[in-house]
Amino acid sequence: MRSVKNLFEYLFLRSTEDTLVQFFRYVFVGGTAFVADFGSLYLLTEYIGLHYLLSATIAFVIGLAVNYFLSTLWVFQARNVSNPYMEFLFFALIGVVGFLSTSPEYGQS
Repeated sequence: MRSVKNLFEYLFLRSTEDTLVQFFRYVFVGGTAFVADFGSLYLLTEYIGLHYLLSATIAFVIGLAVNYFLSTLWVFQARNVSNPYMEFLFFALIGVVGFLSTSPEYGQS
């Protein structure tokens, strides 16, 4: 049982530069951001009654913010950023480009 606790601490709690641990955390954060995005889309549309396009926009921003903040605080801790606002702007821009490239109206799908 001790080794399971050590593995949990190594994967989730300790600061690390280990690329495999960072990759695991990156995938975990992506899944968490997906749950935040999809869950907020569902809640905003079904329970609050917002139009689905407005709900999708808000949900996308929520998922993007969750992904950014968890990634910067937990996955990639050792970074040297002079302007975090500019970093978030680029992060958001990459997210929007990725979103548009997979949308049937804008992308090649």
